[in-house]
Amino acid sequence: MSSGVSNLAMGEPSGHDRDLDRMKQAAERYRQAMASEKDRERLIEDYLPLVKSIVSRMRHHFPDSYEMEDMYGIGAKALVVSVNQFNPSKGKSFGNYAALRIRGSLLDELRRIDSLPRANRAKAKSLQATIAEMEARDKRPPEVDEIRKELSLT
Repeated sequence: MSSGVSNLAMGEPSGHDRDLDRMKQAAERYRQAMASEKDRERLIEDYLPLVKSIVSRMRHHFPDSYEMEDMYGIGAKALVVSVNQFNPSKGKSFGNYAALRIRGSLLDELRRIDSLPRANRAKAKSLQATIAEMEARDKRPPEVDEIRKELSLT
C-alpha cells in the first residue's frame, strides 16, 4: 500500500489476526473430528508408529529386565491422553505434542523404577566420567586411591 494507509485503517485483518483465525479454525476442525469415536480411533492408529519409534529409541535407557510390551503400553496410553487433551489453538502440531507426551511418560516410568534418587544418579555418572577420563589419560584402569585423589576424597 503505497498510499501510507495501514491494513487496519482499510479494515483488513493483520497477519497476527489471520494466524489467530487459522488456529481457531483448526481447533474447531479438531473438535469436530474428535466428536466421532471412529475419527479418534483412526488418529490413534495413525500415530502408533510414533509410539514404536520413541520406545525403540528410549529402550537402551531401561533395564534389560523391563518388558518392551510394558513400554509400548505406557507410550500408547500417553498417545490416547494426547488425543484427548490436544489443543490445536495453541499453534503446535499434534505429532510434536504427542511425541513430547509419550517421551515424558516413558521418562516418568524410568524415574519411577529407578532405585537411585536423581542426585545419586548424577554422582554416579560423574564418577564414571572421571574414571573414563583417567583411563584415557593414563592408558590404564585407575586404582581406587587414584580415583579418591582425583575426586579429592579421603
